[in-house]
Amino acid sequence: MQLRRHGLQLLVLLMTLTATEPWGAAQDGSPTCNPKQSEQDYAACIGVRSLPDLVTNENAAMLGFKDLSEVSRVTIGVPFKNVYLVDVLDLRGFDPATDDNVVPLLKPMKINIYPLLTGRQDDENGKLKTRSALVVSLRKDKVDETKSTWKPTNWGLVLLAQAMTEYRESFKPFASGVIVWIPGLNLHFLGDQVTDNLKLIPLANRKTYGLTKGVPISAKIVFALYAREAKSLDVDQPG
Repeated sequence: MQLRRHGLQLLVLLMTLTATEPWGAAQDGSPTCNPKQSEQDYAACIGVRSLPDLVTNENAAMLGFKDLSEVSRVTIGVPFKNVYLVDVLDLRGFDPATDDNVVPLLKPMKINIYPLLTGRQDDENGKLKTRSALVVSLRKDKVDETKSTWKPTNWGLVLLAQAMTEYRESFKPFASGVIVWIPGLNLHFLGDQVTDNLKLIPLANRKTYGLTKGVPISAKIVFALYAREAKSLDVDQPG
């Protein structure tokens, strides 16, 4: 198995593209964007208001929407603001026999993930459910690189968004919504706390390593299992 560059892999993952916050609504049903909101929330609002220009009959399903009528009814959910990346190169050096603390492996990412919710007539009581997600990223200004601005950057992540919100709502210890990604191994987890006792909920089944979607497991065990695989990757020939 070849090592993938985490930056490129992350971009691909993002492009494959949870209680509700009190957003206002314009006459057309779209959220109103207030500059007094946090920069992240304001960027998310702008991103949602741009959906009618982005979603077409051809890409609606890929972005998580049944049809175009759902786009005008999108509600923004509680964001995941604690997003961390684990670089495979760092994971290669992890030794569970001597490394008790997993926190140094967690690299904060300057992104927030906002669940996008809508209700459908064929759902029970038209209950709002997560359909998609919007990624808001802190990006350097193209003119003045000393300045950075939060901007909507990606729409989608349908299956991940649904799993993340489902488990955050189902497992109270995970309500803070910590997200841990290992892009080089195509792994995604929901975490409970950024401490050496971090526990992770796999967002997909990995039977080879005994990881079951939705079943919490210690981060130390996860990183120990995958440190061995990381060491087997060819760092000189990235995929």
